[in-house]
Amino acid sequence: MQKNWGRQQKISFYAVFYYLLFSTIWIFLSDSLIEHYKGRIDSSVVILKGLIFIIIIAMFFYYSLIKKNKVVTSVEDRYRMFVENSSDILVIVDLSGVIEYTSPSVHLLLGYEQSEYEGKSIFEFLEEDVSLMKEEFHNRKTFKDTSQFKVRFEHKNGYKVVLESKCIPIVDDQGEVQRLMYFAQDITLQTHSERKLMESEERYQKLVKYSPETTLIYGLDGKILYINSAGLKLVGSNNINQVVGKYVFEFLTKESIETAQKDIEKVIAGEIIENEYSLFKQDGTIIFTEALSYLTVFQGIDALQVVARDITERKRTAEKLEYLAYYDQLTGIGNQNALYKQIDIALRESNELNQSMSIMFMDLDRFKNINDTFGHSFGDKMLQKVTERLKLSVGNQCELFRFDGDSFVIILKNSDSKKPRELVKKIHESFSKSLMIDERNIHVTFSIGISMYPVDGETVEVLFQNADTAMNTVKETGKNGYNFYSEQVKLANDRKMELEIGIRKALENDEFSIHYQPQIDLESNQIIGLEALIRWQHPKYGFIPPIEFIPVAEETGLINLLGKWVLKTACHQFKNWLNEGIPLKSIAVNVSGVQFRDKEFVDIVNQTLIESNLEPSYLDLEITESVTQEIIEATKIMNELKALGIRLSIDDFGTGYSSFSYLQQFPFDKLKIDKAFIDEINASSNSVAIVSAIIDLGNKLGYDMVAEGVETETQVEFLQIQNCKYAQGYYYSKPLPVEDLDKKFHDQLKN
Repeated sequence: MQKNWGRQQKISFYAVFYYLLFSTIWIFLSDSLIEHYKGRIDSSVVILKGLIFIIIIAMFFYYSLIKKNKVVTSVEDRYRMFVENSSDILVIVDLSGVIEYTSPSVHLLLGYEQSEYEGKSIFEFLEEDVSLMKEEFHNRKTFKDTSQFKVRFEHKNGYKVVLESKCIPIVDDQGEVQRLMYFAQDITLQTHSERKLMESEERYQKLVKYSPETTLIYGLDGKILYINSAGLKLVGSNNINQVVGKYVFEFLTKESIETAQKDIEKVIAGEIIENEYSLFKQDGTIIFTEALSYLTVFQGIDALQVVARDITERKRTAEKLEYLAYYDQLTGIGNQNALYKQIDIALRESNELNQSMSIMFMDLDRFKNINDTFGHSFGDKMLQKVTERLKLSVGNQCELFRFDGDSFVIILKNSDSKKPRELVKKIHESFSKSLMIDERNIHVTFSIGISMYPVDGETVEVLFQNADTAMNTVKETGKNGYNFYSEQVKLANDRKMELEIGIRKALENDEFSIHYQPQIDLESNQIIGLEALIRWQHPKYGFIPPIEFIPVAEETGLINLLGKWVLKTACHQFKNWLNEGIPLKSIAVNVSGVQFRDKEFVDIVNQTLIESNLEPSYLDLEITESVTQEIIEATKIMNELKALGIRLSIDDFGTGYSSFSYLQQFPFDKLKIDKAFIDEINASSNSVAIVSAIIDLGNKLGYDMVAEGVETETQVEFLQIQNCKYAQGYYYSKPLPVEDLDKKFHDQLKN
């Protein structure tokens, strides 16, 4: 503005100068020029000369005024355009604060029309303390303060508008202040943003300071610059000076320093790194942390900021969970998860090194009977003792795992067939001595199946399956031994699988039938009862003996379906014979141990009797001695059956665990002497004595005695002398189909 004012002064000076110069020249030269051309000067010439001078001067001033007016108008237009279109406010007030002029933007920013504020005091529109604003007004008026200031106006709609203002005094020619001109800019949003930023900064500082998670800032050289309260607590310090100023590596364990150095390089390169570190507390305790690191700026310098949390408990929990996941809680050795993990590793190593490997699948013999007899607590102690002894046998040469309840698996790496044989021998020798458990001596034996990699399979599943198959063949052939998987074992297993599938189809296709073997009254020599015996005529393989398919049915659970069918068929057929007048006293049906323990067995028997309309007293259920090992359960089921009116027989007496004193605990009606004793009557005096004693004691205790497998007249005569009541066997008749028995019964009725 000063520059423009100087320029105007210069222009005015030149105008006056040229005016004076021209006037002087005109005065001094005009007369002489007129005299030169006209010779004399009269009054008319003087008048004309004056008019010319006036006209020239008038034209000069007219031109100057026009030019100046153009400049002024142009400047005024520019300033008006700026004022009227600016978003900023221009306000002119007199010395008492009365508004004389405002720019149009006042309406936009404050909502007031021109008529609402012109002639009114500016203080009427303030939102804040008027007295403070009047003091500010006075300071600007007296030139005591020329700085910018913030003032809050109240919008017509009631909300606050914050303006950043600058006051310029307008003075007269004597330098006296006549008015004040305010330039103001709307900074409401900016003020809100600044306040939010300050609030956010305050919240962040408090969040960092009071956060339960550690916040640590250190320089690029590793020197700690800042740590919050949680960080001090993390390292067990109560003094910030014990941490700030030290180097972060002083707190890290040796294992974490190298990791941290690599991570710092990555963070400096711009990465955000999340990792776990172990560090020392002030008392030397090692803890584990999870930390997020990133680049930041602290007090104007590049630094690394770390947000960390203590994960020591989580790590310990994870370790416990891993232990639970991979170790058997009872025995402390690896479980199935550990087994599958290690065998995968072992298979890869064996494949890479071109080595063979052995898998031994071991199953405790008779463990279920021991566990059921003495209780689960006893069984757990037994498994712990067995594991301890196995670990001594196995040593460091191989790995031992508990597969499930009473099964163990041993992995032998780099093994030929000789190594598992040697280990089996060592295990058998180790367990030749009984285990002492709760003051009981328990003799332990194993059934062991062995498969070899890669001969018997190249995958975990196949190797386990084949070892299990080999182990089952040991179980089926007397237990307490071992067997390698082989083609013969495979064929036997395939045969068993084929039988399982065949049994299901046979039930659907009516391939099963029942043959009945007569039971003879040794006194009258008449048929008084029958034993129902299942037969299977396979469409492809012909006759399949029960001794082959019954164990498969028991193992697969199909015995329940099979037994139900035999019971139902036998009861209905026996009722038909009774209806025909055949004088029979009983129908004997064999019951498997699996079938006997079925929860629905008693209901099935009762329903069968109802459907066949057979009196319960005719039904004689034959049960093997093994069922009596579970005393409580067996007694309960037998009593329920006796309550229905059914008779119970113990089959194959003398071959199992029973004694007469033991059997008296159960409600048996009949004892069937096993065929093995009957066969020895002619050959062994000991057998004669045993059979005689069994019959004598049985009669005295009130049991009906039945001899099985009678094949000779000598055996019959002996049994009659010993007062054995009943007999059955090929001497009298082999098991016969229904058609043959019908003929036999009809012939008997005729005679």
